[in-house]
Amino acid sequence: MNRLLIAFAISIATFSSANAQYDMGDAEWNASLNTLISKAKVQFS
Repeated sequence: MNRLLIAFAISIATFSSANAQYDMGDAEWNASLNTLISKAKVQFS
């Protein structure tokens, strides 16, 4: 279940990345994505 949630979050983030890059710079997007993944790893590890 936990792995499924992480995979789901990452897939959404990946799917949204193309749209997000129009709204913010790559650096900001990468930072927010890394934050999301880090929180997911901590919460579900």
